[in-house]
Amino acid sequence: EGETKTLALQVENLVAAGRPSPCAGGSRGDRPTPRARVSRGEQPSACAGISSGDAPSPCGGVSRGDPSCAGERVGSPVAAGTKKAEVASSLVAILAQVKSLHSDYPAGVQELLQDIADATGIAIKPRPAASVAPPASEGTVGGEGTGIASKAVAGDGGAALTKEAALDEVDAFVDSRNAEFDTSSLASLSAALTQPFKSGTGKIGDARKLRSIFCWITRNIAYDFDALSCISAATTDPLGVLRTRKTVCCGYSRLLQSLAMQAGLTVHCVSGWCKGYGYCVGETVGDKPANHEWNIVELNGEPFFCDPTWAAGHISNKRFVRRYNEHYWLTPPTQFIFTHFPDTSNKDCGTIALLKGSGHSRLEQLQLLTPAVTAKCFSELVQLKPGFFSAGLSLVSHPRTTIALSTAVVNVELCVPRGTKVSADLSKGGRKLEGRCFLQRDLKRGRLIIIVRPPAAGAYVLDIFAKPAGKEKGSSLDWAA
Repeated sequence: EGETKTLALQVENLVAAGRPSPCAGGSRGDRPTPRARVSRGEQPSACAGISSGDAPSPCGGVSRGDPSCAGERVGSPVAAGTKKAEVASSLVAILAQVKSLHSDYPAGVQELLQDIADATGIAIKPRPAASVAPPASEGTVGGEGTGIASKAVAGDGGAALTKEAALDEVDAFVDSRNAEFDTSSLASLSAALTQPFKSGTGKIGDARKLRSIFCWITRNIAYDFDALSCISAATTDPLGVLRTRKTVCCGYSRLLQSLAMQAGLTVHCVSGWCKGYGYCVGETVGDKPANHEWNIVELNGEPFFCDPTWAAGHISNKRFVRRYNEHYWLTPPTQFIFTHFPDTSNKDCGTIALLKGSGHSRLEQLQLLTPAVTAKCFSELVQLKPGFFSAGLSLVSHPRTTIALSTAVVNVELCVPRGTKVSADLSKGGRKLEGRCFLQRDLKRGRLIIIVRPPAAGAYVLDIFAKPAGKEKGSSLDWAA
């Protein structure tokens, strides 16, 4: 910012006096170095993996290890007797270049640039907006916000429903009575969990009953990590899970289905692929058998996504850590698709009543999206985590999981609410590389640019962390992408 202000002052002086700018062709100590801080152009795809090629440095022969690129020349020397219009022409070119490279230059630079253009009749081409649209054949990736052009056909109002139904009261009920519930059978447990909410009707009534069951499962059932290597050995039938209090993903989803059915609710089990524990960047759907199971729940007929397994906790150091995650309760389809892809060949999931006869394909029905995101597109999507959405972040550029670099720098751009804290790390082989990620905020547009400079050719991983405004002081940033 300081460098840009210096340039603006030099331009003002030049326009006033009609003398040459020291910026044009100056030595490396005479002028700002805007290119050292930004990308040279739009790069294809995402935040989770970066591959850097051996392309020559675009900074006039400066090696890629030089962080300043300060030896680059941005203009030609201007003779002392150059006419004012010619000087202005040269400066317009310089300022246009700066404009294309900086997103948070002072507003005065923009005004001055336009004044010079008006006075000289020189057209200035605005910087084109970043585009993340996919090839026409895919039609599923692109668009500011989520990076998904597909629209939800249902299940997109979970947050509003949760608030309207006052589900924190349901959680408090389960927590206060947890030790008293009759768990001798599925019927007795379901009745105990839903009895206080029997009078509720419609979507809110269904939500309160289902939430009580969902809450109990996430509080009481542990993930059986020891059975992960041999799923067939895991206890997955609902009665067995109720007895052992541990299971794997299909045990969670089937217990939710069985308890809900006892309460007169409709819940489907959906199997497929996920980007969870053990996921590696670049994995393709279909390379391995389906590895996860979750639920589509119908609340007064409208379908929503739930994942009781991931809501219950996570795996750390090969141990289950119980830590409730609200993100996996009634998750919006446009967020769920970043980590869950359904297997359409599995017939366990029945037809969604609301979508029956709607003309939507089987894949659209199981994703609650239209058009459906293809398996290829899902495999390429960046892995966005709950922390990304809870912090209110959204993608502007790079929605895909791999960025193939042709230059030494790449800019990853996000929309970030005011007050949200963000950090980023670049790593290789599990080792964090210091000084390789820089953050640049554009407060007016609510944008954050993560400037990434890999040290050399190779494969790297970019991790993004965030903490929403208002989160308690001293708390750490959550893993976002």
